[in-house]
Amino acid sequence: MQDRYFSDEELTAYLDGEFDFAPAAQIRLALQNDPALQARMEALTVDRSALREAVEELAPDTISIPAFVRARPRRLFVALSTVAVAAVFALGVFVGALRDTGLNGWMEYAAAYHALYSTETLAHFEQSRAGKDLELDRVTASVGKSLSVDALSVLSDIAYRRAQVLSFEGQALLQLSFLSDTGIPIALCITRSSDTDGQPLVMTRMEGMASAVWSLDGYDYLLIGGQDDALIERLAEALVETGV
Repeated sequence: MQDRYFSDEELTAYLDGEFDFAPAAQIRLALQNDPALQARMEALTVDRSALREAVEELAPDTISIPAFVRARPRRLFVALSTVAVAAVFALGVFVGALRDTGLNGWMEYAAAYHALYSTETLAHFEQSRAGKDLELDRVTASVGKSLSVDALSVLSDIAYRRAQVLSFEGQALLQLSFLSDTGIPIALCITRSSDTDGQPLVMTRMEGMASAVWSLDGYDYLLIGGQDDALIERLAEALVETGV
């Protein structure tokens, strides 16, 4: 285990070769002997070939791929969704159920990002309890919210794995990742809301995945992953009950 904790931003900068923003020498040395750090690096690595295929399938004649494929993984969900929406409009088609439900724009982007996840994205991502606590404290502080690993471990068949800070239109967006016993990657996304009255939990579908949305105590929530609506509803209700 390395003596120094590296943030997601530093690891992503290292992966992108932006060594002005990452302690490259320290990361390189730590990677030689730290399986947990190796797993984090693997989780932050995007399968660009899969992205290329997904985008080309959406609109093969209208999208320029090379610049998009070089996009930094931390900003990838924004780049992917921007290209996807542009392609949809170019083809004269609606973006689907998301637009019909009138959901906030950030949820569309978060759903598109989570659609890239597979079991392998999270299966080998292991951290100590102390590491999870430290990461969760850092990430949740970006939206002024306090969460604990215990508060997220509400179901025995769904394990909390990791947390990271994304961004939508300059506002922090949390992504908390889970993995079910059956290998379904699930994301709980949280951002500040202008709706202080709150909104009840509603089940829906985004990017073909089971999803639940609600607002509570000045925050908007999106829970998404897999095809099992009952699983997502069960987890969402448990999270709402604990006041997450």
